[in-house]
Amino acid sequence: MRQVNNIVDITNFCLLESGQPLHAFDYDKLDGGKIIVRRARKGEEIITIDGVKRALDGDILVIADAKRPVAIAGIMGGRDTEVGFLDEESPSRERVFRPGPDTQGREKARRLKRGLIQVREER
Repeated sequence: MRQVNNIVDITNFCLLESGQPLHAFDYDKLDGGKIIVRRARKGEEIITIDGVKRALDGDILVIADAKRPVAIAGIMGGRDTEVGFLDEESPSRERVFRPGPDTQGREKARRLKRGLIQVREER
């Protein structure tokens, strides 16, 4: 994993030590000051922190604010709410992910294979 900044680096360290993904968000960039875990809605898209625009579907678990997805749960955060260097408030939420039918991409498959992810969906 590449070094980003102290906040992101500690979330990556937590992942490596505990096997649990941890997302951190810039609070000032969250619409409505809410963090919601839900399934993606038809037609939603997200630009992830690697700059790739990704189409989402109802099989994908996302972390959203009041208006839009801000991360693909357990996989990668969104560019629009990425933690920067000058953040004063950066609340984070930890979610536990367990293997399930929503396996997303090679990164999640790799983590699942290594036993680093558990998925538990809250409805």
